[in-house]
Amino acid sequence: MWSSIGLVDDEGIDIYMEFLEQRRRNHPDTYPQDCSFARCWFMQLLQSDLSTLKKYSAEKDTVKRYAIADSIINGILLRSVFRNVGERSMWTYEKIYIPFNVHENHWILAMVKPRTREIFLMDSMYELVEDMYTEYIDALVEGLPPLFHITMETNELEGDEWKVIVVEGLPKQLNK
Repeated sequence: MWSSIGLVDDEGIDIYMEFLEQRRRNHPDTYPQDCSFARCWFMQLLQSDLSTLKKYSAEKDTVKRYAIADSIINGILLRSVFRNVGERSMWTYEKIYIPFNVHENHWILAMVKPRTREIFLMDSMYELVEDMYTEYIDALVEGLPPLFHITMETNELEGDEWKVIVVEGLPKQLNK
């Protein structure tokens, strides 16, 4: 639960995300939000498979595209997407919460709204996160659309611009 330098580690965040998931599932009247909670390894896998996902988006030849999709489908990233939350794939939810650890010392939460193509970044320490977390934002903006296309069998998300919104006015940590 705690890293060697006293910070919350992936396991601690995963336990909390699982708690939120169970609370939402077990008490739908109290927590009616239609959402899914990804685990920490999701961002790491998204980043590691990003080049394959970009190839899929860029490929125009249908046969080659299917071959690339096949390699993604058989990979661990897509299996994680289909990790059923109840009986649903995470992509069918209105909101997906994705935690990620920046440089092993700072947690950020991304809330993805697939239908409106919006990614909300929540940071409890910094205001100007676009420049600080470019590699993570790129993974979300460039990696999610092909995953949506492959898993939902639709072109509607592909090629459209995703909007990244930094949520302002959050309470800030005092330990800078």
